[in-house]
Amino acid sequence: MKTRVKPCENCGGKIGPDFYIVKLSQALVDPSAVNRYVGMTQYFQGHTALADVFATDKTLEHVMQGEDANQWPEMIICLRCFAGNPILAQLLFDRSGEDDQPSVD
Repeated sequence: MKTRVKPCENCGGKIGPDFYIVKLSQALVDPSAVNRYVGMTQYFQGHTALADVFATDKTLEHVMQGEDANQWPEMIICLRCFAGNPILAQLLFDRSGEDDQPSVD
């Protein structure tokens, strides 16, 4: 049986019944895709929905580790370390109720 349970990668302490698996990935903005999207938005007089339909690029960013999240590096974090980092905890709890589609404002 393959298991992910190992000591916390932040403090080296024991993992209790609750722990977090945090996957990390780096993304880069594609400037030419952004220029094309902005140009299409201007052409359609600010209608981003039309620019989304007619844009040739699927995304404006490139994920360096690939789109498959199973291939991303991950960290095992104990509950104490996770709760001790209010920024990380707040970001993940805020995202837990949303879908994965970012809003375009």
